[in-house]
Amino acid sequence: MNTIERSVDERTEAEEATLRQARVLALGMEVAHAVVSPEPLREILQRCADAVLRHLGVVCARIWTVDEELGVARLEAVSGIDPKDPPVGEGVPLSSLMLARAFRERTSYLTNDLSSSPGFSEDSWPAREGLTALAGCSLVVEDRALGLVSVFDDRPLTHDTLAALRSVADRVAQAVHRKIAEAALRASEERYRRLAEATSQVVWTKRPDGTLEEGAATWAEITGQSEAEARGQGWLEAVHPNDR
Repeated sequence: MNTIERSVDERTEAEEATLRQARVLALGMEVAHAVVSPEPLREILQRCADAVLRHLGVVCARIWTVDEELGVARLEAVSGIDPKDPPVGEGVPLSSLMLARAFRERTSYLTNDLSSSPGFSEDSWPAREGLTALAGCSLVVEDRALGLVSVFDDRPLTHDTLAALRSVADRVAQAVHRKIAEAALRASEERYRRLAEATSQVVWTKRPDGTLEEGAATWAEITGQSEAEARGQGWLEAVHPNDR
């Protein structure tokens, strides 16, 4: 009888391990698909949070972006229980988060005794919802911490859950990094455009080989050349031969 029971237990454990692996693979595939979307960052992160909730079977999943220099964390996505504390899009002091230390240390965190976590209080939303477990990890790209992903539950969480979060954190971090870079590029281009429009001087850019890459409206006004005529080496035709 003991041999039969042991065989059944071993088979059950193997089946459960297979199911866990399948959930992690499905989560990874869904997140991988979400992070390459051209959608705005918040929509991408919402899809990732929904996937985490669905595949890990927790009651709440949250994703934050963090400006470490300012010490501000901004809630970007919530799936499952949404206490509106804070509302999505609102920033709070990084120090107020239970995962603040994990963020600063570029690491992960797991507890099944949420009441003992730093920053926990009896009037906090996890206490009001009866949540007892928290797992999370920082979103890091090249040692630059950009945010956090976390899950809450009213049952004990396992290290398998934490490992699953880690397995998708890199992809989520890369998406955040890419969108931040895109936003910075747009801001730079907008500053350049405003400069070019506001100045009476000719503002333009050229490639290393000397060909014109982008001109300004003032170039046409001053030289009489059209944008097409100035492209490439055409701008040299508007320069005195002694100055070429």
